[in-house]
Amino acid sequence: MESGKRALEAAWKKALEQIEGEVSEQEFSTWFRGIEYAGGNDSQLQLSVPNSFTKDQLTQRYVPRIEEKLSELAGEDVTVKLS
Repeated sequence: MESGKRALEAAWKKALEQIEGEVSEQEFSTWFRGIEYAGGNDSQLQLSVPNSFTKDQLTQRYVPRIEEKLSELAGEDVTVKLS
């Protein structure tokens, strides 16, 4: 299971790199720089965000894209939980 957690963290880092290349620098700085990997289990990745406003904006605007990228990288469906 530990290797699965490391794989999810690696997938998150790779997804973040890809997203950085797809959005403007300002968008990335505003919405993604404050996100921290907070753990994962099975096919759920937990990310820590700075505040509820950021959480709401990420949920509305970016979580589907993040989940799609993570699922592609992990080779299985991955869901994202923001806290």
